[in-house]
Amino acid sequence: LDGLARRTMTEGALAGWLETACPERLVAFHRHWARLEAGVKATGRGLAAGLRWRPPLGWTVVDLAVPDGYVAALAVDAPSVEIVLSDGGAA
Repeated sequence: LDGLARRTMTEGALAGWLETACPERLVAFHRHWARLEAGVKATGRGLAAGLRWRPPLGWTVVDLAVPDGYVAALAVDAPSVEIVLSDGGAA
């Protein structure tokens, strides 16, 4: 995991991640990976966009609230985004 973190994180992010206690480190990496994956998917290029993809100026990447044990992120080509959650129930 350390090797993958070194390939995908900036120096500053990696330094902070390495200082994180081990139980939280895995969750922190999963959050980082979810943001990265959301971004490269939003570009339409997938991992061809590179493992060190960072959101361009004007993009927004946010963590989504999901149940414990899961992580999710959303990346959009917009300076801000409003997320409205729905329970998916019928009206």
